[in-house]
Amino acid sequence: MSQSLGKKPGERRRRDARACETDPQVLSKAPTTAAPTLVLGALIVSGAGRAEVASRQTLGWGFAARASASEFDGTRHDGLWNSSHADVAGSAALSAGTVQVSFTPRSAAGRQTIAHFYSSAVPESGVILGIDATSIFWRVGADEVTVPVSLTLNRAHQIHATVTEGRLRIFLDASPVYFGDSIGFLASVAGVNSFDIGGRNTGGQDSYADFFTGTLQRLTVLDGPLTPSEMKTVNQNNRFPVALDDFSALAAQVSPTKIAPATWVFTGDSITNGNVHTYGMRSWSEQFAQRLVEIGLGDDTVINTGISGDTSVATSTTLGVNTRFEDRVGAYDPDVVVVMLGMNDSSTALGIARETYLANMGEIVDKIREVGATPVLAASNPICSEAEAGQRSAYPAYVQGLRALAASKQVVLVDHFADWLTQPGGAMPTAWFGDAIHPNGLGHWQLTRTLFQTIGGWDPASGIGAESDTPVNGFIEGSALELPLTTALTQSYGYGFCGAFDGSRVEDRSVDLAAYPMHRQFEGTYAVKFTTSSAATGVLLGISDSTRSDTALTIRSVAGGVRALITRGGMVLLDLDSGDLGLADGAQHTVMLSAGNGTTRLTVDGRVVGFSATQRFGADAGSADTLTVGALKNDSGTSTGFVGSIAWVYALTEPTEPVQQFTLTGGNAVSRSADLTQLLGTLSQTGASWQQFESRPITILTEDLQAPSGGWRRWTDNLQELHRGERNYRQDYVVTVNPGATSVSARVGWFLAQGRLSASRMVILQALDADLAAAGEASSYRTLLTGAVTTLRSATRLPVLMTSVTADAETNSAMRCAAAASGAVLIDSEAEALQVGSGAVPASWLKADELSALGHERVTFRVLKDLGIWAGSDSLADSHPLAPARGVLAVPGGALTVKAGGSVVVPVSVAIDGTAHDVAFGIHAAGGAAEVTDISGATVSGSTGRDANLSIGGAHSGTVQAVATVRVPADAVVGSTVQVVINASLGNQRARFPGKVVNLSVVCGDTSMPLREAGSRNERTGP
Repeated sequence: MSQSLGKKPGERRRRDARACETDPQVLSKAPTTAAPTLVLGALIVSGAGRAEVASRQTLGWGFAARASASEFDGTRHDGLWNSSHADVAGSAALSAGTVQVSFTPRSAAGRQTIAHFYSSAVPESGVILGIDATSIFWRVGADEVTVPVSLTLNRAHQIHATVTEGRLRIFLDASPVYFGDSIGFLASVAGVNSFDIGGRNTGGQDSYADFFTGTLQRLTVLDGPLTPSEMKTVNQNNRFPVALDDFSALAAQVSPTKIAPATWVFTGDSITNGNVHTYGMRSWSEQFAQRLVEIGLGDDTVINTGISGDTSVATSTTLGVNTRFEDRVGAYDPDVVVVMLGMNDSSTALGIARETYLANMGEIVDKIREVGATPVLAASNPICSEAEAGQRSAYPAYVQGLRALAASKQVVLVDHFADWLTQPGGAMPTAWFGDAIHPNGLGHWQLTRTLFQTIGGWDPASGIGAESDTPVNGFIEGSALELPLTTALTQSYGYGFCGAFDGSRVEDRSVDLAAYPMHRQFEGTYAVKFTTSSAATGVLLGISDSTRSDTALTIRSVAGGVRALITRGGMVLLDLDSGDLGLADGAQHTVMLSAGNGTTRLTVDGRVVGFSATQRFGADAGSADTLTVGALKNDSGTSTGFVGSIAWVYALTEPTEPVQQFTLTGGNAVSRSADLTQLLGTLSQTGASWQQFESRPITILTEDLQAPSGGWRRWTDNLQELHRGERNYRQDYVVTVNPGATSVSARVGWFLAQGRLSASRMVILQALDADLAAAGEASSYRTLLTGAVTTLRSATRLPVLMTSVTADAETNSAMRCAAAASGAVLIDSEAEALQVGSGAVPASWLKADELSALGHERVTFRVLKDLGIWAGSDSLADSHPLAPARGVLAVPGGALTVKAGGSVVVPVSVAIDGTAHDVAFGIHAAGGAAEVTDISGATVSGSTGRDANLSIGGAHSGTVQAVATVRVPADAVVGSTVQVVINASLGNQRARFPGKVVNLSVVCGDTSMPLREAGSRNERTGP
């Protein structure tokens, strides 16, 4: 049964009102727990982002479903005239809010009024929401905004006109079609006491024009904005939601109850690529993947093919998504494709006209539908620098064109541009930027949040990472900006031999031990270059006690493999046996035994063939006094003679890893394996520029690889950061997949069956305890792994095996054995952990039995080393979190006073500890209540306005000072406080000081400016 507003004296109810219904009830929501305030960059933001406060309905007017009264024939209207009802008065008082209408047009003729709010005394100055054949219009008094759209006759539509933070946003069917400065809301019209639907009042009770033809189901006024998810959901605020058809498909893809895993492709430019400016935090596609894991959709695959600098169509310097659609999108057989482009298209440097950009974006949408996927368009964030905005001054127009394109093609649009400019306070959210254009980690978190709020799958109670995962521009405890490849290697012994060993010959070099006591080393490397065709056991190198046969260190050739054995007093201290590696092939090989950092490693030709989490070396042989080559010599005589030839024996003072062994030169040089040679050729290409490089994606096959807390990246994401970003192989996409398979063979079979992953050249298989459990025993697991390597090679893929820090030792041992037996390249991340932890995984690498942020960072280092793409001069700087700055940021202490309409000088300074740096200051007038009119120092670049910045180039030490002049508007309320947020960074250290707040107290009299040092020293050395 429909309800109606009670009739008040002096108001006139429209005819047919008995069929109307209204429900002016206020929807309430329990207040959310206040998140801690974090000072990030130059803006104070809540740790939980935008507060999840439900907008309240202040007026509802409409009809029951299929009620005849909802039909308007172009001659009638409905509403309240000259009403004193509280809901009309409450709505009339709103300076911001939303007008929501649900309707079905049946005629395209002329201007048609959907809703009219006005004063009965002056109806022509009211607020009107209406349509004509090709547009939506929003009129406040004499000002009007007209938005071209495509309305379908006889089809239900819904319009939301929202004014918030001084901006107007218009949505059609839950998709944004307009964004711009507000021209006002209901409170902008004096004395509103009437409203109509279906016609525009022209004066008096019965004078109307611009009638609507069709169904008007419901008019609602709310006191705040709605998210697209709320717009398309049935609730008390929205009884007849209408949304684009694609919303249903997208909602199904983020439903935890869906059956088939989906493939999501994110493509675009550097913002989607997400490198450098996130400082080690997850990009929005990576945050999206993490949210999928949290809602039980971890088997979905998220692929990022964004390329820094890219555009919609190819230019002389860009590839263009439309031009290279197959490489970027089509090859992956996606289910959903998210495209965010336009920032570079709008640049005057590239000269892509707006019409050209929109035409290519339209073709991209068409191609996405042709491959059977659902397209999602995204408008990039705004630009926060006036200087940068100059080159891209047309960017807002490109975004508005994208809104129109999305509406015309019925495509869901995620409007980050509007979302960022309508945050509480209305100010540019500078804390979300890494530079003038690119979001930082917090900005990417917001991009993900808006995406989920648009397509569905957002839960305010949990957010992303239960909201505690909100990225904060901090640092990873214990990390280092630069991890050196190696220290200098020092040779402690070397001896060359010519001729063959026949099993009876022994070369006794004990005399050398006096000058070169290699037998006394507790750490270092022993190496032997040898050739054999015999499967017989023979000692290559022996360090023994001449008086007893139960104490020795030997490196042996055994049945096509090698073995390292250390005994003392009959006790076996180390026994590493590679098994048959096919070394009895008449070719030269190099075997190395390396010990240090609590571990011992046996390698052949740079391949790890044996590993121990204990450190054992020459000195562990106790009283050894004999050095022999070709056989073992002790009190029992000479034994275990070698058959073959030995070219060179040497020792190094330092322990070595495979990646270091390949740097040795001359007689110490180690040849790379066939797989590693092929791998280096795959990961490194030659050409005039990266645009000419072939796309060679990398696939990582794993299960349930967890992202670390705090918003930091996984090692897989760090890999793409360094390889695609810092090494500039922009088309070598890194794809991490979780097939949900129960064995390694099933996982490889699944991979090869996926045509969408056929472009991948290299496949990384990570050790998983579940695979060992499925195989039953280690030997069976090794067999499955070697079989997987063979299968991948036969499919022209390059297999790479990888141990895991969180896997059991038996699982990792089987992985090493499989790599040794098959000749596959091995990434030994467990060895990295045990070396750093002197035989135990460092506690700082783990959190709740999963890799911590530091663990992921150090695994990345190991991956890059073992893949051979890490140089001693490299660092993880661009993928690294910001370091805490050393020094003192000083701002005025206490409140500064400033009169309304006046200005105040705010001095700031940084006292730098140690090394000289360049300095950047950021000054933000929070809430838009003031602006910086001048900022000066030893400047090379700067800007003023609500968000000001000053870059002081060069190498500075000691104290660096700057002065900002902040003006308060004339209408500032006396007694109020205006906040100015200051931050500073040492640019060439990628280090920032925590932001500080200066309070400006608005007074009537003269200003004063007390100053005291308010900084605090940060003694951390940082990453």
